[in-house]
Amino acid sequence: MSSAEAIGREVELGAVDEFLSDGVPAGSVLALEGAPGIGKTTLWQAALRHAQAAGMLVLACRPAAAEAKLSFSGLSDMLAEVGPDTLAGLPEPQRSALEVALLRSAPETPALDPRLVGTALLSLVRGLAGERTVILAVDDAQWLDGPTSSALAFAIRRLEGQPVGVVCAARPGAPGPALLESIEHERVMRLRVGPLPVDSLRRLIGERVGRPLPLPVLTRIAEASGGNPFYALEVARLLPATESLDTAPLPVPEDVRALAASRVTPLPLAARSALLRAAVLAAPDTTLVDPVALGPAEDVELIRIDPRGRIEFSHPLFAAAIYDLASAAQRRQAHRVVAGLVSDPEERARHLAYGSPRPDAAVARELAAAAELARSRGAPDTAAELYELALLRTPAADEDERGTRRHRAAALHWDAGDPGRARELLAGLMARAAPDRLRAEALRLRANIESHSESFTVALRTAGEALEAAGGDPSLAAAIELDIAFYLVGLGDVGGALRHAEAAVGRAELPGGDPGVIGDALAVAAMVAFLGGDGLSQERLDRALALEQPDRPRALFSSPRYIAGLLLIWTGRLREAVHTLEELRAERLARGVESDVPSFSVYLVWAYLWLGETERARNIASADSVAVELLADRWLIAMALSARALVCAHVGELEPARAHATRALEHFSGLEWWTGTLWPRWALGFTELSAGRPAAAHEALAPLTETLPSTGLVDPAGLIFLPDEIEALVALGEFDRATPLIELLHRLGQAHDRPWATAAALRGRGLVATARGELDEAIDALTQALAEHERVEMPFERARTLLALGRARRRRKQWAPARAALGEALALFKQTEAPLWARAAASELARAGARSAEPGALTPTERRVAELAASGLTNQEVAERAFLTVKGVEANLTRAYRKLGIRSRAGLSRALRESPERIVS
Repeated sequence: MSSAEAIGREVELGAVDEFLSDGVPAGSVLALEGAPGIGKTTLWQAALRHAQAAGMLVLACRPAAAEAKLSFSGLSDMLAEVGPDTLAGLPEPQRSALEVALLRSAPETPALDPRLVGTALLSLVRGLAGERTVILAVDDAQWLDGPTSSALAFAIRRLEGQPVGVVCAARPGAPGPALLESIEHERVMRLRVGPLPVDSLRRLIGERVGRPLPLPVLTRIAEASGGNPFYALEVARLLPATESLDTAPLPVPEDVRALAASRVTPLPLAARSALLRAAVLAAPDTTLVDPVALGPAEDVELIRIDPRGRIEFSHPLFAAAIYDLASAAQRRQAHRVVAGLVSDPEERARHLAYGSPRPDAAVARELAAAAELARSRGAPDTAAELYELALLRTPAADEDERGTRRHRAAALHWDAGDPGRARELLAGLMARAAPDRLRAEALRLRANIESHSESFTVALRTAGEALEAAGGDPSLAAAIELDIAFYLVGLGDVGGALRHAEAAVGRAELPGGDPGVIGDALAVAAMVAFLGGDGLSQERLDRALALEQPDRPRALFSSPRYIAGLLLIWTGRLREAVHTLEELRAERLARGVESDVPSFSVYLVWAYLWLGETERARNIASADSVAVELLADRWLIAMALSARALVCAHVGELEPARAHATRALEHFSGLEWWTGTLWPRWALGFTELSAGRPAAAHEALAPLTETLPSTGLVDPAGLIFLPDEIEALVALGEFDRATPLIELLHRLGQAHDRPWATAAALRGRGLVATARGELDEAIDALTQALAEHERVEMPFERARTLLALGRARRRRKQWAPARAALGEALALFKQTEAPLWARAAASELARAGARSAEPGALTPTERRVAELAASGLTNQEVAERAFLTVKGVEANLTRAYRKLGIRSRAGLSRALRESPERIVS
């Protein structure tokens, strides 16, 4: 990179060159920081020229102060050259969202989730980076509008492996820029742009002003300007051409305002008026400002007009100073004039507001409409600010309208991640008289905020007030009833939750009810009734799914498809469950709704661990926990941590499992989400049981057992921790405490036809009988448990039962059957990546007299597959029984045929009878 591009900036240019030439790491940021006028933009432009010369794709924007509050103005500039063909390659919801955000198409839904725009930008940049390195460039980042900043930060933080870098220039200490504040410090390379030395100022002034200056004068200019090239150039331009420069006083203004005044004051009135209009516009051009009137300003280099008619101030400081120089009346007049010229509804509304010195109902309506447009574009922070501006312009006499706008602003601040401001606005609303519906909506919003930041108890109390206020609005009351049902389930009152869920159904189904609310109410009622032991009402669930409105704004917990996925897990239909939840999770992620991620991860991890697909569980937990940490929400973090804890416990990573579970438990307990504590306590208990510490396992799980009678959880789905508590109690010799839990689990498993629960209860009986030396009874119970395991695909749980059976048979001195059971258990533990349990099985196998396998001996999996195939099952049926893929079955059969010396199934039964009992361990 040539140093001529930026005089006196050889060191800084070298750093820029290093950043761009050394393979730009994904999501890395070069931040050029320095005082106004110090030369950041010059370096920024040099960096862009270097990137383009190197064949990189540069997407750049140069926001100005007038644009700082216009939603997605920066993104519109950055993607101005990205055509519809490129956008067409995005998933449909993302393409549509980006086109709406960029005002290339009209919104089809009331509001975009703001994260969807960030997700779309991320997908777009990833696609572009597949062809060449992409540089996202922002000058004067402190003026970047909030929605653009959020979308960029969202995308940058999630870039992994793609050659995408960011080059931005910003003032240190200026408000924001959020773009830098939200990115990890280690990914940001900060390059401080300092003052220029005298020699560099000499070269700069000689080139730009066109006349040489004596060294004493240059030294005085350097001292007076602090080495700031912008100020130094302006001082040099103001020097008289005839007086002795060595002795003449320097015309150094005290600040940029005075400097601008010295350049603007001599201009004709028409030019000054035109300059002010240009200063207030977000994107001034000659269709909005008279170029003839601007001629004198262009002559003295205050502005530049490019061939396309775009007007650009020679330095952003001039635009701000010109606005500051104008009187309040002049500013209002300029805003009123341009309000009649601009086409963007948001910009027009702002100009009307700034041009109006007092409340004005018409202006307030335009601001409210602009806020709704910003909301529909996925910019809730901008929409919230516009509603607050509308509130200021709403006449005091119109109290109902003021209340509505206050509530809308609060809701949008909550959507934008600012619960503090949302609560302030709600407090102001609650302090005034308000219509019942508005009061109910405000209280419902406050309860939602409280459930995330305070506790479910506080949220429940507030939601009760909301329900009382909403009595005359069935659909709103039904939605609040569903909120209350959720809080009550969280607090461990399933019976109370069911009453409110059924009340929601009744209210929603009144004449004129919203079909979407009816669907949600039916689904929630079906789920709560299921947990309460009433079984699954498939008819009610099917009706809920038929009525579902996928795009209707509401909490995930009331989505019929989500509830259907949970019910599939709870009824043991695991393959259908993961298909349903994965599909819905992918849709939510495609829409940028990361806040739903942990609600999927904890259940998907649960299902995949039960299925024995540990790698999938690990991938889900890892990816989702990273996404949730970026959201910084206690509720969401607790669920994601629980998912990670379950995976770590399963794979034997004991310390991480304890750490994740403990943190999750703290969050759940702080929120008083008592049923939520089930996940981290289950993870803790299983961790300690796996580590051979039954007392610690019991300590973790006992609080769940003790609260069972009061929760109303009757379906075994709420008792997933119970098999571990039973095993811990048996290991501690607490048979009298374990037996009632075993019988409870068995009774519920039988009553609700949950094979996993029945199998776990029978295993518990076998463990107790083994510990008491009643080995025949133990073997009988464990054999019955294995029969139940055949009905559901849960290889790890089957392996636990096989381990218990092998131990009982070993103690009964049934050596060959013991080795067979223990060998199969060992193979399944290895298959499901449970090393601590595999170690226990291997130890038992050694105690059962297992010897090194002969070269032709079958592995446990090969023997089991061969036995199932010999029984006449198809490969698909064998795969389902052995928890393998069809290809896995084929591979195991091929190896078994080779070891047994046969070529097909024809001689399989005879070969197995004659083959050695010894197996590979």
